[in-house]
Amino acid sequence: KLDDDQLQLVLEDIEEAVAALEAAEGRANPRTCEKRTAERRANRGQLPEHLPRIVETLMPAATCCPCCAGVLFEIGSDESQRLDVVPAQYRVIVTRRPKLACRACHGVVLQHAAPERLIKGGLPTERLVAHVVDAKYHWHLPLYRQAQMLATHGIAID
Repeated sequence: KLDDDQLQLVLEDIEEAVAALEAAEGRANPRTCEKRTAERRANRGQLPEHLPRIVETLMPAATCCPCCAGVLFEIGSDESQRLDVVPAQYRVIVTRRPKLACRACHGVVLQHAAPERLIKGGLPTERLVAHVVDAKYHWHLPLYRQAQMLATHGIAID
C-alpha cells in the first residue's frame, strides 16, 4: 500500500509532465493554445437560457463629447453575465374582511366568508407547508433545522 502523501507525489509528477507537454505544444502551435483557451472560456460563461435576465445598462456620466460637446452615438457594447440568487422571502398574508352594515336597517351586517385554510386555525399557507415537506423529504432537512432557519428570519415556531 502507498501512503496518501506518496500517492500525491506520483500524481503531482504526472501533472507536471502533462503541463510541460501542453506548454511545448502551445509554443510550437499557437492555434492549439488559442483553442484550449476558447474551450475554457466557453464553459465558464454558459448559463441556462431559461433563467430570467435582468439587464443593467451603465451609461457614462457625460453623454456629450468632451472635445466639441457634440452628441455621442452608441457603436457597440460589452456584456458580461453573473449568476445571482434571491434568497427565500417570508411574507405575511393579511386577509382583511370588512363588515358592512346598513345605517337605515337595524341589525343588517354583511361580511365575506373566511377562506378555508389547510390547517384549521393554523398560520402556514399551502406554499409554506409544501416548502417544509420538500425540505424534509427531498433535501433531508430535519424539522428542527428548518425551525432554526426560520428563527434567523425572526420567525419563532415550535
